[in-house]
Parts: sequence; C-alpha cells; structure tokens
Amino acid sequence: MELWFQGEARIGQKNGIVRQWARRGTRLCQPADQRYKSAYLFGAICPALGIGAALALPFADTEASRLK
Repeated sequence: MELWFQGEARIGQKNGIVRQWARRGTRLCQPADQRYKSAYLFGAICPALGIGAALALPFADTEASRLK
C-alpha cells in the first residue's frame, strides 16, 4: 500500500492601495492597480518510495484539474 500526500498553493501578488500625501481637508483621487499574476502549484509525494510530482499552472480551473 502506498501513502501519498498532496498539496496546492497559489503564488503571486495582488497590489494594494499605496499611501499618498494630500492637503488636509481635500479628497484624494487614487486609482487602484487591479492587475495581478499568479501561478498555481499542485504537488504530490510518496515519502516511502521517495518520489514526487508537481505541476505549475497559470490557471486553476476545471480543465487544469483534469490533467493526467
């Protein structure tokens, strides 16, 4: 019997709002950068056999989960 462990992770950055100087009592117009890129990592390992496998994918959707 083989015992496998699996895991997944999303690696990437989503930009937040930055601080900005303004005169007291004025309202700021600060555009937010909503662009971001991520990579999705899926991996599995069998410690007893010392083998593992991993996939690094640009999307985590139904099609990606059906890869063999």
